[in-house]
Amino acid sequence: MFLAALDEAQKDAFLALAANIAPPDDTGLVQWALWQEWLAEMGLPPRTCIGWNDAELAVRSFPTARDRIIVMLELARLSWEVESSMLWQGMERIAQLLHCTSEEIDAVRGWAERLAALRTEAIALIAVRAVA
Repeated sequence: MFLAALDEAQKDAFLALAANIAPPDDTGLVQWALWQEWLAEMGLPPRTCIGWNDAELAVRSFPTARDRIIVMLELARLSWEVESSMLWQGMERIAQLLHCTSEEIDAVRGWAERLAALRTEAIALIAVRAVA
């Protein structure tokens, strides 16, 4: 499957793509294509959002805590379009549904903070480019 086949650098790059909140551009199209590929590999129909039952099924398909956390981030991001407080609520909800360990939940919080920082950087970059 897509995420399971990625090395650490590729997973970090995928997470960076997940932080992209700009209107579709080349990066957005790559992100969209990766998401559609992932849905197909999960046996799910193409769509922009994913339900809680699908989330549980999808996350169980990934063997490591890091893989599950990355999937949780992407599911939450797609469900709430990266509204920071709602993003954390979404990940916390998924973590509860999946009966994650406290270590995994702490890791999710760390990834949420990293994603929020990436999102802030992306907004700043977009603003600078718009003014230039």
